[in-house]
Amino acid sequence: WRGIPADPPAVYRDPGGDAALERDHFLGQGIIHTKGQRIIIALVLAIALGAWLYFLLIRSVNFNEAWLARCAEKMLNGDSPSSLFYDPNLPLSIFCEMIPAFLMKFLGVSPLAALPFYSLCLVGLSIIAVRFILKIYNFVPPPEQLVLLLAYLLANTVIAGKYFGERDQIVVLGLFPFVLVQIGITLEKEALSAGTRWAVLLLGGTAILVKPHYGIIPVIFLFHRCIRRKNLSVIRDDDFIALAALVIAYTMAVMLFFPVFITDIFMDSFRLYATQVFIPPWQEAFKITAVTIFIAICAVGFNFPLPWISRFLGACGLLCLIPYIAQAKGWGYHLVPAKVFLFSAFSLILWELLKKTGGSRKTKLIAASVLLAIATYIVEPLDFAAPTHQTYENYELTKLASEGGKNCSFFMFDSMREVQSVATYAR
Repeated sequence: WRGIPADPPAVYRDPGGDAALERDHFLGQGIIHTKGQRIIIALVLAIALGAWLYFLLIRSVNFNEAWLARCAEKMLNGDSPSSLFYDPNLPLSIFCEMIPAFLMKFLGVSPLAALPFYSLCLVGLSIIAVRFILKIYNFVPPPEQLVLLLAYLLANTVIAGKYFGERDQIVVLGLFPFVLVQIGITLEKEALSAGTRWAVLLLGGTAILVKPHYGIIPVIFLFHRCIRRKNLSVIRDDDFIALAALVIAYTMAVMLFFPVFITDIFMDSFRLYATQVFIPPWQEAFKITAVTIFIAICAVGFNFPLPWISRFLGACGLLCLIPYIAQAKGWGYHLVPAKVFLFSAFSLILWELLKKTGGSRKTKLIAASVLLAIATYIVEPLDFAAPTHQTYENYELTKLASEGGKNCSFFMFDSMREVQSVATYAR
């Protein structure tokens, strides 16, 4: 935290860089300097995202997302969460899938199209928000902004991989711009308009409440601001007010409209589900922490300057391991927020390394995009052995379920994946 500047300069100058790229960020000039750069970087992104998009289009529907969308669809029918559907998660987990449920119910859109389309829209909105915040708050120079945005995009697509669209990804799509605005408030930067700031805080805060475990991260930054200011004036800040208002409103909504969650579902969830540990999370959390600390030690040992924003994002990534451990399930999609933050921090470290090499900054931007694209597939290789749409469409149980299960009194499955996926493809 000591590295956070009191007031980052409006004009960033690199004596060893291309003078044409030294510009006043508030003038709104572009990040990418030449048309050739745009074409090459766009081509690199097209190749990197093309393989992932092909994987997204052929893989079977995300069974958790499909189940929650189906619950939302039943809620649109007026069904009660204690009668015709039952989910142990907080009601917001269902409400966050209300848009694809609406498309499925009233417009007849297939869940195979509605669910990934909805998730892609959320990623796009989050990237636009992050881009706008970085531009207005001027945390880093324009080249670093591009590198960070590329990393954020690749982390939320390729690295999310088979967990694309999971609730933990929805959380980080709101959490990432939320904490950026928090740092802007801490640095007392007023460039962001009140309307934009409140939109990010309210939407981001709502995303955090999908899994309230992640609320520990913005709360820690509120405590940091109290220490920095040496008073309690934080209670008048927009981020504190937004979080407090959302928590109160959410609690009252659950008590008024979903009392069954408090009286029945919550206790059942705690007794039958929350206490179960499927895969011990400590090992994965330790590996990620060890690698992060190793990189930091190497940087210090070689006297390598780490930008304050990379240290901040790295700290957010490590803090995201707390909810991962708290959920005590060890499932891969619980690590998506940590991976998004840590990969974003890594991108800025990579840029600092490239700055020490020869060549123009234009060439370094292209090199950064190529290296980031390669790194994403190293971190999260595509699992083409995973079930595809065709796998479930040709599944004998899917055919039997689509016929109404004639000549069978009941089905028995060994996991939720089978139940939810078969139900989706048997519609």
